[in-house]
Order: sequence, then C-alpha cells, then structure tokens
Amino acid sequence: VFDDNDTALEACEDRMLARLLPGETADHTVDPRDYELLQGLSAEEIAAVGKLFQRRTQAVGDVIIRAGDEAHELFLLASGKVSVIVTLPTGRRKRLATFSPGMAFGEMAILDRAPRSAMIVADTDVTCDVLPLRDFEALGATHPSIKIRMLENLARGLSRKLRKANRELTVLE
Repeated sequence: VFDDNDTALEACEDRMLARLLPGETADHTVDPRDYELLQGLSAEEIAAVGKLFQRRTQAVGDVIIRAGDEAHELFLLASGKVSVIVTLPTGRRKRLATFSPGMAFGEMAILDRAPRSAMIVADTDVTCDVLPLRDFEALGATHPSIKIRMLENLARGLSRKLRKANRELTVLE
C-alpha cells in the first residue's frame, strides 16, 4: 500500500530497473568529478572547490532542509537518494522530485538568498558534500572562472528542472 501514485510508480520503476540492471544500485558513491555542478572543470579546479566541501551524512528519514529556513549552503549528493517535498494548502505533503548521486540540491539559495522553498528528506542513508555559500561567494575573488562555470552549470540544471515541470503541468491540462 502506497500513500500516492507517485510512490507506487517509483516502487514499480525500482523493481523493473533491478530486474533489467542487476547489480546496479542507487547506493553507489560518486566522486566530485561526477557532480553535475562541477562538469567542465579541470581536475585542479575540482580539487580547489573540493577543499571547501564539508562532508555530511544523514540517516534515512532525516530532514536535511526545512521549507522556510534560511539558506546558507548548497548540497552535492555523493551517495543515497533524497526527495523534494512541499506541503500543499490542504496540509498534505507532495513529493516533487527525487535526487540521486551526482545531483545538487539547495542550489536556488546561491541565486536568490531567499528562504528554502521545499523540504528535503533522506530516502536512504545519504552522504553529501556541503558548500557553504560564503565559500562559494569567495570563489569570485579567488577562482572567478570556477564560479562562472558552476553558475553556468547551475543555470542549465535549473533550466532542465523548469522544462520538466512545464511538461508535467501540460499533462495535467
């Protein structure tokens, strides 16, 4: 029994993938060179950014980000899965997306410094590299080309997410 169609569909997808791709799991850990946000950076540039990361682990069910909280950091998912959840006006919670290793979350804070717009919950045990926003800001003075590339990657990622949301909205019409 599932709370909604979204989680039921995900369970079916997971079972199908496990059958079609035996041995492939979402429990793998990616290296920083595999982070979407760091694509196009050289090994030296990735090492420079990597020195700013703070490694954090979260247990399944942990709330990593709460909607409404101030944003002070960006998360790069090294292992595990997290879900993006919003609370609807009815009080019911709705999962918007699930992120897997290599993806970033909390990235909107880099652009607008607004309070967090959604809750992020660990679906599995999770390991993240956390980049404090103050350290990201400092990259503008110390490594401007790295910051520019990361912002370009961030823009591409947000564009992909917006296009996906637009496609999903057209299905509801």
